[in-house]
Amino acid sequence: MSTAPLVFLRPLEDDDRFRTTAWRNDPETRDAMMSYRLPVTAAMEARWFRSVLDGKRQDEVHFALAEPVHGACVGLTSLREIDQFSSTAWVSILIGDRAFRHSGLGKVALEQLMAYAKDTLALRKLGARILDFNAASQRLFQAVGFQPEGRLKEQVFVKGAFHDLLLYGRFL
Repeated sequence: MSTAPLVFLRPLEDDDRFRTTAWRNDPETRDAMMSYRLPVTAAMEARWFRSVLDGKRQDEVHFALAEPVHGACVGLTSLREIDQFSSTAWVSILIGDRAFRHSGLGKVALEQLMAYAKDTLALRKLGARILDFNAASQRLFQAVGFQPEGRLKEQVFVKGAFHDLLLYGRFL
């Protein structure tokens, strides 16, 4: 008996930006992310999407996490700072749609992203930067084989305080 996948990775589409703008402006989601933490306007998100969809960014690749029934975007995952000489990149993932959090979708998406990084981009190692209070992300990355590699003390100001930035790594 085969089971349908929880998620599949697909290229971002222009219409996805309406969902991502809302996620980036949700305080709980924004505070857990390592990205722009000020309010994001529709015009700002449209500019970012155009830069991604134009394919001019050679050091990063972004995917929508698509639910399998309708292909709707329920999150994002990216490889950033792709270094072709060292064969490394930084990973990020966001499950924006709260209905899909804690469902196993993140693990499946990261496994697919790691396969893409190894088999298509010939990367040998991935890293992740996680805020110390984001226990769910720590568990997720450990579940797919990432190991703690370092800690930058009081590196990021979020929620009125400085927090440590945890560095994780995984060889592919």
